[in-house]
Amino acid sequence: MVRSQGAPQPLPIDAALPDIVAAFARSRCLVLAAAPGSGKTTRVPGALLDAGLDGAVVVLEPRRLAARAAARRVASERGGRVGDEVGYQVRHERRAGTHTRIRFVTEGVLVRQLLADPSLPGVAAVVLDEFHERHLEGDLALAMLREVRETLREDLGLVVMSATLDAAPLCAFLGDAELVEVDAPSHPVRTEYAVRPDQRSMPDRVARAVRRALAETDGDVLAFLPGRGEIAATAAALQSPPCGALVLPLHGQLDPAEQDLAIARQPERRVVLSTNLAESSLTVAGVAAVVDAGWVRRLRHDPARGLDALRLEPISRASADQRRGRAGREGPGVCYRLWTAAEDRARAAHEPPDVTRVDVTAAVLQVRAFAGVSAARFGWFQHPGPAAIERADRLLARLGAVDAAGLSDVGEAMLGLPLHPRLARVLIEADRRRCRRAAAGLVALLAEPRLQRGDVEPIVDAFELLDLVEEVTRRGFDARAARAHGLEPAAVRGVVETRQRVAGRGPDRVEADVNALGRALLTGFPDRVARRAAAHARDAVMVGGRGLQLPTEGVLDADLVVALQLADVGAKQARSRVSLLASIDPAWLNEMFADLIETTEDAELDGREVVVRVRRRRFVDLVLEEKRGGRPDPDAAQQLLLTVLRADPFGRLAGDEDLQRFRARVAWLREAVPDLGLPVIDEAAVVAAAEPLLAGRDRLAGLRAADVVAQLEYALPATGRRALQQDAPERLLLPSGRRAPIDYAAAAGPTVAARIQELFGSRAGPALAAGRQPLVLELLAPNRRPVQVTRDLASFWDNVYPSVRSELRRRYPKHAWPEDPRAAAPTRAGGRRARNR
Repeated sequence: MVRSQGAPQPLPIDAALPDIVAAFARSRCLVLAAAPGSGKTTRVPGALLDAGLDGAVVVLEPRRLAARAAARRVASERGGRVGDEVGYQVRHERRAGTHTRIRFVTEGVLVRQLLADPSLPGVAAVVLDEFHERHLEGDLALAMLREVRETLREDLGLVVMSATLDAAPLCAFLGDAELVEVDAPSHPVRTEYAVRPDQRSMPDRVARAVRRALAETDGDVLAFLPGRGEIAATAAALQSPPCGALVLPLHGQLDPAEQDLAIARQPERRVVLSTNLAESSLTVAGVAAVVDAGWVRRLRHDPARGLDALRLEPISRASADQRRGRAGREGPGVCYRLWTAAEDRARAAHEPPDVTRVDVTAAVLQVRAFAGVSAARFGWFQHPGPAAIERADRLLARLGAVDAAGLSDVGEAMLGLPLHPRLARVLIEADRRRCRRAAAGLVALLAEPRLQRGDVEPIVDAFELLDLVEEVTRRGFDARAARAHGLEPAAVRGVVETRQRVAGRGPDRVEADVNALGRALLTGFPDRVARRAAAHARDAVMVGGRGLQLPTEGVLDADLVVALQLADVGAKQARSRVSLLASIDPAWLNEMFADLIETTEDAELDGREVVVRVRRRRFVDLVLEEKRGGRPDPDAAQQLLLTVLRADPFGRLAGDEDLQRFRARVAWLREAVPDLGLPVIDEAAVVAAAEPLLAGRDRLAGLRAADVVAQLEYALPATGRRALQQDAPERLLLPSGRRAPIDYAAAAGPTVAARIQELFGSRAGPALAAGRQPLVLELLAPNRRPVQVTRDLASFWDNVYPSVRSELRRRYPKHAWPEDPRAAAPTRAGGRRARNR
C-alpha cells in the first residue's frame, strides 16, 4: 500500500471496513448498503486492494465527473498522483497506466472491456458504485459480470454499493452475495417545506430560497435544478442584485476545469447551482444548506416518435433524501424544499430505472455480442420488456447489424465504435464510400443533441450546421465565437473530440461528396425517412406513420428528408417537430434498400364511394408515389365492398326494412318450431348472402335488401322455406281483401294492425303455424289509433265492441258500426256500405 503523507480524514465507513473485507473474502461477492456520505467510494476499493487482491480493482462510476473526482481523492489519500496507483478512464480521457491498481471508469468503458475480453485479465475485483442510480449500462454491466463469474471467472470479485436501493432483489439476483449494511451517523439536517404551492417561475423561487439560505446559514449553498437553462436563469437572478457569494454552475456540459472549480472549496462563499450531478456520487465540499427545486429531466423512450426525449418530472423521495444529505456532510445543515409536505407524500418512492424508460438498442446489440443469444433470453437484472427488445431488434435488422445467423459483420464493426448503433452504421458506410473523415464530423454533431443554444433560431439542415461548426473550429476553438453563432461551447468541444476520435486514418476523398455523405447518413436512419404531404408543405409523414412538422417553407424544401432529431413537443401532440434533418434523393432508396421497396395495387373507395384502383410505391410503409384511377381487379373490388359491408351491413343496405322483417320472421319461426333447425340471420349471414351479389360491382349503391333477402331465403333448407311461407307468411289476407303486413318483431309477438271494419264478418282471429300460434291484432279506429290489442277476436266482439261502439259512432258517424260485426260485410274504407247481413 502507498501511504499518504498525512493521515486522511476519518469517515464513517472506516469502522466497518474489517467486516466488509471479511465478508468479501468469504464469497467474493458483496452487496454493500451504506448511507450517503459514509465514504464507501473513497475507502472500500483501497481496503479491498490492501487485503491482498492479486490484480486491479475496477470501480464503476455512473458519471465522468464522479470518476475523475473519486480518482483524485483516492490518489491523494494514498499519497500518489492520478495515473499511477490510482487512475481513471472516461469518455475521451484516460489517466491510467500499467501500474494502476485502482481504476475508476464509467459504465460504458467497463461494458466495452467486457465485450472485448469477458475474462477481464488482470482484474481481481469490480466495484459497482452508486448502483441505485440504475443507469442502463450499469444494469448491463451487472448482468454481464454475473455471467462472467458463473462461466469464466469464479475468482472475480464483485461488490455492488448503493445508498438507497432495496438490497434484497440484488442479493437474490447475485445468488451468493453477502449483504453488509453500514449505518453511518450523519449530522442533523433540518428540512423546511414550502407552506403552499408557489406559481412563480422555478429560477425565481430558487434564487429567493438561495438568498434566504445565505442569510440564515454560514456555509456554502448547493441548489439543485433540472437543467442548464434553469441554472443560467437562476444565476442571472442572483446577480440582480448580487447575492454576495460566488455563483458557480455545475452540469455535464461544462469543461472539466469548470466542473472542478464548482466542486472544490473557494476562498469566498459559494453558491453551486447543479443538476443531479451532485446528488449522490459527487461531494461538493463546504455545503451547509441545500435548496432543492424538486425536479429532474429524465430520458424516456417514446415509441411513437422512436427516440428518447427529455421530460421534466418530479424527483422521487429517495432522490430528495440524497440531495438533503448533502447539507449534513460536514456539520448540521438545512434543506429548503420548494414543494409542500403534502406534495412530498405523493412523490414516487424511488427513481425509475433506465431499463424501463430509455432506448435499449445499443444494449441489445451488446448482449448479442456478449452472450450470443437474443436479448429476450438474456439474464437481465430487470428485463426491459418484450416491446422494447422487439423495437431494438427491428432497428438492428434494418441497420444490417443482425441477420438470421446472429450478429453480422456490420454488427461486429459497430461494437468497435463507442457510438449509438445508428451513428456507428453511418461511419461504417462512410468507410465504404471513402468519406470517413467527413462523416466523422457529421456523426459527432449528431452525438451532441444539445449543440445549439435555445435562445437563437436553430439551423435544421445537418450539413449547414456541420459547416458552421467547422467554421467556428477551423482556426482553433473560441468559446465566444461559438456563442456568437448560437452554439454551446462545451458541446462544440465535444463534437471536435468525438470527430477526432472516430475519424480514423483510412483513405478519404480530398473533398467530401455530399451524395456519398447523404447515402452514409441514410444507412443509419432508414426508419426516419419522411415525405412531405405536398410540395412545400410543412406537414410530413415518417416511416411508421408518425406525423411530423417540418421547418418553415424555403428551408431544405425537399420532398424526401431524413428526420435526424425530433424535438419533444409533449406526449399528447399528434406530430413531432423536426429539429435537424437532411434531404435525400429518392434514387438512393432504390439503390440501397431495394428489398424494402414494394409496389402494390389496391382497391379503394373514392369520394363517391366508387371502387378505384390505387397503385402505390412504398419504402417500408411510407408511400413514395401514388397513382389513382382505372378499374380495379374484380376480386379486389368485391373484397373491398365486402369489408365495407361487414362494418355496417344493415346500414349499408338500401331499404333494409325488408331485411329486418325477414330476420324477424325467421327468428320467430326458429323459436316457434325448433325442429326446423333454422339458422340465425345475423350480420355474418347477411354479408355471406350479399357476397355473390357484389361480383362485378364497383359500388355498394344499388345493392337492394330485397335481393339479399332472396339470397338468404334461397339458402334455407327446403323444409324451412316451405314452413316460412306456410307458417310464418309475410302478410295476412284480411276479410276486407287487403294483405296486411305481419310485424314479427313486435314485443307482444307477431302482430297485425287493421281497422275494425276490415275484420267485420270474422268470428275468430287469425293464427300462424297451422293455427297453433294466434296472431296479435291491433284493432284501430278510423283515425288509425289503437282501440284494443288482443289475441282473442271473439272475446273482443262479445265484451269490448258493444261498450265502445256508441263512442265510436259518435266520433265517426260516417263509418258503419253494426250491432253484430260478425254478420257485417268488411270494408277497407270502413264506410256505410257495411251492413248487417
